[in-house]
Amino acid sequence: MTGEPETTYATGGDGSQIAYQVVGDGPLDLVFLTGSLSHVDIRWEHPPSARSRERMASFSRFICFDRRGVGASDRLPDDATPTWEEWSDDLGVVLDAIGSESAAICGTADGGQMALTFVRGLRGPVALRSARPLR
Repeated sequence: MTGEPETTYATGGDGSQIAYQVVGDGPLDLVFLTGSLSHVDIRWEHPPSARSRERMASFSRFICFDRRGVGASDRLPDDATPTWEEWSDDLGVVLDAIGSESAAICGTADGGQMALTFVRGLRGPVALRSARPLR
């Protein structure tokens, strides 16, 4: 892959804009969920992260996004704290926007919590170095 992929936006149920990227055209939709310190554009500037994403895109349709309040997605009001279910809804909005009916989900850090909350059309969640619930 050469250069950064295009960032696209999907509209969430509350009207917020959710930033996402799709790279690759493999037979498997693979969603990579990161923790709350994420930015879909900046991750490509970090060589180890870019290499990892390129490898995943080599065999899949690699999907990454910034949930509401994170990275390139719309900010949250100061008094808002979404639940894992609400952040999982962001994942559903992105999957609908790209026409995905089934996806494998890999979650790292607190992205693992979101992976375990989302069940629609799920091929299988994988949580890597995932944080415990913050409740």
